[in-house]
Amino acid sequence: MSSLIIKDVLWLAAIFEGEGTTGLFKTRRKNNDKWRISTYFLICNNDPIIINEAWEIAAKLNVGMCIYQREGSTPNANLNYQICCKNMKGVYKMLETLLPYIRGNKRAVAEMTMRFITSRDFGDLTKRKPYYSDEEWKLYEKVKETNQQGKKKKFESSETLRNALTNIEKILSGEDKVQTSMKIGEEIPIS
Repeated sequence: MSSLIIKDVLWLAAIFEGEGTTGLFKTRRKNNDKWRISTYFLICNNDPIIINEAWEIAAKLNVGMCIYQREGSTPNANLNYQICCKNMKGVYKMLETLLPYIRGNKRAVAEMTMRFITSRDFGDLTKRKPYYSDEEWKLYEKVKETNQQGKKKKFESSETLRNALTNIEKILSGEDKVQTSMKIGEEIPIS
């Protein structure tokens, strides 16, 4: 973990438990009717200091993260920041690091996501299978069910996380270009 210390990992695990999500997401391939299963690791918060700290910890793990900035959905809502990784190797590294310190549904989803990533050879294009196995589709369905999205949702997540999940399909498909003008590693200005 290079210059990463355990208190950083514990802090990030706590933030991830409260303000993060991970899993598998289904999108359509461009110019094709075939489905694609993508991975993601996401933390959202309206405090730029928290997002900057999460980015720095990910950088110490050599995981590239994108930072997105979103206006609130209502006039009085706070500005929201999201830090996201959809690269399979990066998602795996983040989950592998946090796994010993997370519990409950997030741990289960992290384990299933890691199993999916392993089955896809960490996204290696030279080894990529042209299809998804029955097990991979079952993992997708189980992750979706465990994350309790859609009609089976049994509880409400935080407003910040709900807003992020609303936009995750656009982010993962590359359709959403609402990324800030910040350069990677540049701190979010605090007013």
